[in-house]
Formats: sequence, structure tokens, C-alpha cells
Amino acid sequence: MDRSLKKTEQERIRIQGIELFLNGIPPKQIAKQLDVYPQTVYFWIRRYKSVGTNGLLAKPQKGNPKISGRVSIGEIRTLLEKDPNSLGFPFLSWNGPAIVQLIESRFGIKMHKKYIYRWLAKSGLTFVKIRSKTVKNTQL
Repeated sequence: MDRSLKKTEQERIRIQGIELFLNGIPPKQIAKQLDVYPQTVYFWIRRYKSVGTNGLLAKPQKGNPKISGRVSIGEIRTLLEKDPNSLGFPFLSWNGPAIVQLIESRFGIKMHKKYIYRWLAKSGLTFVKIRSKTVKNTQL
């Protein structure tokens, strides 16, 4: 089964496979019809026999919930346009760890700083790192 399918579509295919099995269709034929491996159909059958229809439902994803859908990029953009000090953060400018703190404090979502860079880039937001030059104190 294609993993790019939505969970509800995957569940629908599993249930359809079990319905075919209950109607007397052999597992290998079900596999061909649904374009899955025969072992997959046998797995569905074992799960159905041991747990029932609930065994065919998608399991919840592990890990932190996705940020998209819980926070709009517009909200983040508006906050990032402000100075971090004005929002109560002890930073001079925004960087990954600072944005992670902002999202956690404002929206209650914990995330890793590596993920925030990818999420911002996917959302069309980028920022430039400013490198400071050290000025040598030269006396003449």
C-alpha cells in the first residue's frame, strides 16, 4: 500500500480487504486487487481476528505533533517582525533557539531548533545571519 495515502484512505483499503476476505476471496487475490503484498493481507486478517475492526485503524503518529495547522505562518511572521526585546525575550535578534522559545511560550508547542529552520524555509520565511566583526583595539 502506498504510504503517501492519507490515513483514512489506508484504513478504507484495509477494511475493503477484510470485507473481500469475509466474502470468500483468497488473500492472494485480494492482494492483487488492492495492489499490496499478500503478506500485508495476511497481517490485516490476523489483526482483524485478534482485535476486530479497530485493528485496521491507523495508529497515532509518534513524536511531537506537527506545527502546521496549529500555528499559522502569518502569526509567526507578525511576531518575527517585532523586536525580541519588545516581546520580553533577552535576544538582540531572532535565531533558531529564540524562535523555538517564542513558539513554545506563545503556542505551547515544543520543537527542536533544527526543525524550525526547515519549517520556516518551507513556509517561505528565511533570515540572514549577521556576523559581527571584531574590531581590534589598536593604539598609535
